[in-house]
Amino acid sequence: QISARVPVPPGPMVPKTTRATFTFRISAEETNGAVDRVCVEFDVAVHDTPYCDTFLVREKLMLAPHPEGGTRITKAFGVIFLKWTFVQGMVRSSAEASQRKSAERLLEFFKTR
Repeated sequence: QISARVPVPPGPMVPKTTRATFTFRISAEETNGAVDRVCVEFDVAVHDTPYCDTFLVREKLMLAPHPEGGTRITKAFGVIFLKWTFVQGMVRSSAEASQRKSAERLLEFFKTR
């Protein structure tokens, strides 16, 4: 588990930064003693934003060999609601926009490596 202060996208009644807790799970799949796939899954819970006690964001990165060489990287995410809130649609759309930007930055990072 890692605690950090992270920037928050602009919005009504939202601070510029918030405390966040990242909980990581890392696993590897093996075949005949060789690692075929690595999965990095983590939950992000924020602490200082409106309705932050109602949800968390779960991200998953899968790294596997690409059939034509190199590495295939797959990114997925989901918003997990811990309790009902009337702003679920707004939370989900904000998370999707944030994840889209995150995926673009991740792609650029790996392209330069």
